[in-house]
Amino acid sequence: MYKKRRRLLPRRKKFLDPDVLIDYRRPDILKRFVTDRGKIIPSRISGATAAQQRKIAKAVKRARYLALLPYTVAHRSERGFAGEMTAAAAAAGVSDRW
Repeated sequence: MYKKRRRLLPRRKKFLDPDVLIDYRRPDILKRFVTDRGKIIPSRISGATAAQQRKIAKAVKRARYLALLPYTVAHRSERGFAGEMTAAAAAAGVSDRW
């Protein structure tokens, strides 16, 4: 009645390729480092070094400011009567301001 011992293998840490050019003008590459809710993925998950993570954060923030990347992917419309009235007014082209 001996228990089998499981052999634990050390996990290899993921690394980000150092040849990847991190630039705010390349939103297709920056999308890899942003979640669907718009958060920047931490370096422990992406495998970026500290210097690469700083570049990623700065590039994502610049791309958001220049509208190359959205702040969030999906925006929810306001629910309820007020939201319906706002949507109807926008569809009709009526402004609520005088």
